[in-house]
Amino acid sequence: LSDRIDTVERSLNERIDAVEKSLSERIDAVEKSLSERIDTVQKSLNERIDAVASILNEKMDLVEKALDTEINCVYQITLDNKYNIEQLLIPYNDRNLHVNEEVIKIPELEERLEAMEMVVGEHSESIRRLQTMVIC
Repeated sequence: LSDRIDTVERSLNERIDAVEKSLSERIDAVEKSLSERIDTVQKSLNERIDAVASILNEKMDLVEKALDTEINCVYQITLDNKYNIEQLLIPYNDRNLHVNEEVIKIPELEERLEAMEMVVGEHSESIRRLQTMVIC
């Protein structure tokens, strides 16, 4: 009986070892397969993120250039209008106080325009920083 128990024990141990080895090999294969799939997905996502970041950077540059052009146009129109108003007021300076008060406001408008340009610049920089954070 003891010999038979020993034989059964050895047989069961061998089967357990075989099953353990088989399961270990399967786990290793599944781990390798999943790791490869994760690497592939990660690479694909990184490529897509880089593409989107590139497109967003290009669009942001175009918007920034368009805003800069528009700001310069508005500034030039303001300067032209200031000069034209000053020229028109020369003969009427003593008679038309209201128009003179409006001409006095023009430097304030220029300051506001400069302040707006600074805000647009800061927003552009903030957008770039946000994009950098999104990409990272």
